[in-house]
Amino acid sequence: MFCLIPKLADAFKQEIIDGKIDPLKLAEMTSEQRRALFTEKLGGELNAREVNALFESKLLLKNKQLGYINWAKQMLGDKNPALRDIISKIERMDERILSPETDKVFLEDLVNKRLGTEVTLDEAKKIADLSKKMKEAKDKITDTSLDAGTEELEYGANVVALKKYIDELKLSNKEGYKPTDVIKHPIQTAENIGGFAKGMRATGDLSSVGKQLWKLAPDSPGLYFKSVYNSVKFLVKQLGEKSETSRVSDAVMARIYGSKEVRSGLMDRMKVDLGVNEEAFPIPFAEKIPIAGRLFKASEVSYTMAIRLARFELAKKIAKIAENNGGNLRDTKYAQGIGQWVNSMTGRGSLAKFEPAAKPINSILFSAKNFLSNVDFITMFVARKNVPMFLKVRAARNLVIAGASVYMLSKLLNQSQGKEVINTNPTSTNFLRIKVGGMYHDIMGGTTGPIVLLARIFANEKTSGSGKKTEINTGKFGSDTAENLIYQFFGNKLSPLAAALMDIANRTDFDGNPVTPVSVAKSLLVPLTIEDIEKVNKLGSKQDAGIINNMLNFFGFSGYAPYKPKPKQKKF
Repeated sequence: MFCLIPKLADAFKQEIIDGKIDPLKLAEMTSEQRRALFTEKLGGELNAREVNALFESKLLLKNKQLGYINWAKQMLGDKNPALRDIISKIERMDERILSPETDKVFLEDLVNKRLGTEVTLDEAKKIADLSKKMKEAKDKITDTSLDAGTEELEYGANVVALKKYIDELKLSNKEGYKPTDVIKHPIQTAENIGGFAKGMRATGDLSSVGKQLWKLAPDSPGLYFKSVYNSVKFLVKQLGEKSETSRVSDAVMARIYGSKEVRSGLMDRMKVDLGVNEEAFPIPFAEKIPIAGRLFKASEVSYTMAIRLARFELAKKIAKIAENNGGNLRDTKYAQGIGQWVNSMTGRGSLAKFEPAAKPINSILFSAKNFLSNVDFITMFVARKNVPMFLKVRAARNLVIAGASVYMLSKLLNQSQGKEVINTNPTSTNFLRIKVGGMYHDIMGGTTGPIVLLARIFANEKTSGSGKKTEINTGKFGSDTAENLIYQFFGNKLSPLAAALMDIANRTDFDGNPVTPVSVAKSLLVPLTIEDIEKVNKLGSKQDAGIINNMLNFFGFSGYAPYKPKPKQKKF
C-alpha cells in the first residue's frame, strides 16, 4: 500500500512479524522518531509519512488497542498467519501506553496529512486554540438563535479565522516562485502570467452586475438589485481599507459559514460554490502593485463577495422552496441538482466530465464557466437531467420573462424614438442589444451570443453590425462558413494571454490591426474599463450618451461600435 514496491512491503511486514517493529514501542516514540524509523524501513520519507499518519490516527482512538490491531491488519493483511501473535501482544500491552500522557505526544504527521501542509508544534497549538474557540462559539447557537444573529456571526467569524490561519500556513510552506522557475515550471509560469493578465483586464469595474448576476433579474429581481447595491458597497468599503486584510470578505464569509445551511452540511450536499476564486480573478499577484494594487484588491473583493453572497442567498431561497414542495434535500443527487441550478444562475456553469481540467481551460478561455452558465440559462429546461423538474419549469419561465421583457422594451424604445434602438434580428451582431449613441450594449449578459451563432448557421445568413446581410456556406471564394463562425465565436472568448498568443501567430489582432509589442502589452495589462472609455471617446457621442455608455460598460453591459471602413483619401 501507499505505492510501496513489493520488495519493501514484504520486508516491512517481516519486521513487524519478527518484532523489530513493535506497535507498543512506536506509541512511545515522538512523531519525528517514528518517521525516521519508517523512512529507514520504507526507503523514503513520503511513504514513511503516510504509514506514520495512519499509525497516529489510531493513537487518537478511545480504544487504542483496537486501533493498533487495525493498523497491524492494514500493514500485514487480514489473512497473514502471523497476525494472531501480533494481536495477542497488543492485547497484553502495558496500561501506561493507554494513559492520557500518550496524547501529549505531538502527532505531527497526522496533523500534516489532514491539513495538507507542514505544521510545527506551536502552529498546531494555535490551530487547536482556534478550533476550541470555534466549537465554543458553535455551542452558543440554539434553536432560537436569529438568522445572521450575534451567535451565528460569532461562530462564522471563528471559522473564518481558522480557515485563514491554515491557508496562511499552506501559503508560507509553498516554495516561492523564482525567476528560474520560468524554465523549470513552464506550465505554472503560463498560468501565473495568464491569471495576472486576466485579473488586470477585469480590474476597475463592477462587471458582475451585467454578466454573472444578470440572470437573477428575471428570477429574483429583489435579490438582483440587492446584489447590485452590495457590489457598489463592497467596492467603496474595500477601497477604504488600509491593511492587506479585508473586513468586507471576512464579514461576508462569517455570514455564510455561520448560517445553519452551512453548519448542517446542506450547502456541501448541494455543492454550491461558496469558497472558490471566481474566473476573472484566479490569482492575486496584482494586489502587490503600489497604488493600483488597492484598486485591483477592491475590484476582486467586490466581484467575488457580491457573487458569493448572491449565490448563498439564492441557494437558501431555492432550498426552502424545494423543502416546502416536499423535496428530499438529504438525497445527494436531488440536492446537487439544485446546487447546479444555483451555480449556473450566478455565473458558474458546470464543466461536467471536464471539471478536472478547469484550471487549464480557465487559462485558455476568459470565463468558461460563465459561458456555460449562459448556455444553461437558454437550455436548462430541457438539457440538464439531474436538475429537479420544478427548477426546469422555473428556468423556462425565466427565459420567457427575459425574452418578453427585452422584446417589449425594444418595441417601446423603438416606437418612442422613431428608430431602431433594440435589434430583434437573431442573425444580427446587434441582436437584443440596446443602442446608445453609436454604441450597442449587451443587456442580456452574453446569453444572446449562442443564439446568434445557431441562428446564423440554421439560416445560412449573417447580418453585420452595420446591417449588411451576407449568405454563408455558399462555397464561393472568401465566403464565410459555419466552421468559420464557430472559430470566430470562441476566438472572441479567449483569455488575454491566449488571445495575445493567437494575435502574435496571426500577426494581426481580432479587428485586423497589425500586432506590435505595445498592442500586446496593452491587451495583457490595460483594464477593459479604460479601453471602454477610449472607445466611447472615439465615438464622439453627445455628453449624455457618452456618460450612459460609460456607466453601462462599468456595470458589465458591454458595448461595441460597429466597424466603419476608413474613408479613402483622394489622390492628387
